[in-house]
Amino acid sequence: MNRTLVVIPHLNNLAGLQRSIADIDPDEHVDVLVIDDGSEPAPAECDIAPYFRGRGNLWLESFPVNRGIVEALNLGVNVAQDNGYAFLARLDAGDRALKARFAIQQAFLEKHKDHVLVGSWVEFIRPSGEHLFHFRPPESDAKLRRALKQYNPFIHPGVMMSVEAIGRAGGYPVDYPALEDWALFLELKRFGKIHVLPRVLLKYEVAESSISSRRRREQAASKVRLLWNHFDGTPGAVVGLVRTFMVYCFPRHILNQLKRLVYR
Repeated sequence: MNRTLVVIPHLNNLAGLQRSIADIDPDEHVDVLVIDDGSEPAPAECDIAPYFRGRGNLWLESFPVNRGIVEALNLGVNVAQDNGYAFLARLDAGDRALKARFAIQQAFLEKHKDHVLVGSWVEFIRPSGEHLFHFRPPESDAKLRRALKQYNPFIHPGVMMSVEAIGRAGGYPVDYPALEDWALFLELKRFGKIHVLPRVLLKYEVAESSISSRRRREQAASKVRLLWNHFDGTPGAVVGLVRTFMVYCFPRHILNQLKRLVYR
């Protein structure tokens, strides 16, 4: 068994799932768990297993009906805990892990045992593969802790986390719909340091059918609650609330255009 479990939730995007699995580098020593959340039709393991070329095992768990992303993710956490994995990495159907991404992140966490979460820079792309912009958040623990008061500097399908720390945090919370990742990261930093590797290790597909696109207003409402519950009165915390209202008011395509101008 490998030390890292890659968890991929899936819902009605078999082609994207197959592409993401095929993009995992053949030299990666990882196991992969696909959790189907009530797709119609439901995929079978034979639909995805031939695409995996990594040095590990791949298997499929399926919910007969849609239960939501949080329940799927927490199933992945439970599997990681029950099987003794040290690290849990994330990937979403349609996204592309670049060469040696998981090996690089695992090596970092093994070397820096005081860290519980590591992300990377990310390239945002259209489903066609067209480049949109690069997301380059700060790298250091101190800067990331300040950033978390304003926005989420970690792209969820691009992170790797300590399984032990996720357990101490209580898994993915259910109180912040469509924002369970940010809420978890805010808890994880209580148990160790956090870091972003200054290199692009993931291509993130921006699709209108994605959860972040379909549930923007739900996310914005969750952000208000999340930032308010962690509000400490600092200027950064105030800026975070203002940014949240902007996300709530502006359409997704306008925000993407603004990001392209800012990040390029």
